[in-house]
Amino acid sequence: MTHREGSIQEPFLVAVPSNAPGGLDAMSSGNWANCDAYTVALVYDCNVLDVVVEPNQWHGRNPVDLLRYFSDLKIKVLITDDIKTLPRTMCTHGLSIRSASESATVRQALKVLCDRTQ
Repeated sequence: MTHREGSIQEPFLVAVPSNAPGGLDAMSSGNWANCDAYTVALVYDCNVLDVVVEPNQWHGRNPVDLLRYFSDLKIKVLITDDIKTLPRTMCTHGLSIRSASESATVRQALKVLCDRTQ
């Protein structure tokens, strides 16, 4: 990711469903609910400041529980191409849903997000 001059954007957390073991170089998962993990990146001015891998504990559970978990973590963006299965309440609780089609890795998905918001 590159630095953008003059940006006043606040740092924000982005969750990317990913395959094990998670992390920036992990393959992004096509299924937000049944992924192995969520790679959570703190992004500021198109730079990744920190990365944490959260194991997916939500298999077979109510998706609203996952929404509450994301809210507790202060995640602002979920990058997924599996938009049709998302609960509508995710968008109404301050979680922005973004697509990163054809992004093989978490790092590429974050770059697509950055490129689209410049």
